[in-house]
Amino acid sequence: MSSSAVDGALAAYARLFAGTGQLGQIVWTRDLFMLGDLRAPTGIIDVPGSAGLIIYGPYLHLPAGSWTARMTLGFSAEAARHSFMVDAVHAGQQIAVTTFQPGSAGIYTTDLFFSLDEPSGAGVEFRVAVGVNNAGGQFALGLVALQPLSMRHADGLGRSVDFTSVLEL
Repeated sequence: MSSSAVDGALAAYARLFAGTGQLGQIVWTRDLFMLGDLRAPTGIIDVPGSAGLIIYGPYLHLPAGSWTARMTLGFSAEAARHSFMVDAVHAGQQIAVTTFQPGSAGIYTTDLFFSLDEPSGAGVEFRVAVGVNNAGGQFALGLVALQPLSMRHADGLGRSVDFTSVLEL
């Protein structure tokens, strides 16, 4: 595992424990993920000829709360003609999913939004699958950037009579 993988996965926690007060962005690099043959997807990946899972992992725990995950993927012209599914799984349950077809060669991002209870099981898994048979081409995983979504107390802003009477604030 590269030092950039360790830094990306742990730097936000180091800043939090150093006293910044909030957990910032966590970056999971491609060498934290796996292909079907248990190798890390560190280079160009051939899209398989049959529908199914291509990349999965990293099975790391995240604190409870709401999250956004932005996955960066690159596609060749041939691969861009096919449909791909990206999802997130936690404790055996799919917690977010999107399906897309890039349309042309290039670098794309897709966002997933999900919420977690307390850490359990093997951690969070992200997966990329091709949705059609007879697919082809190449693609590459860039990274997954995770950001906790925080909700702030209104501190008196917007506390109208409507909120006060209905919500008994």
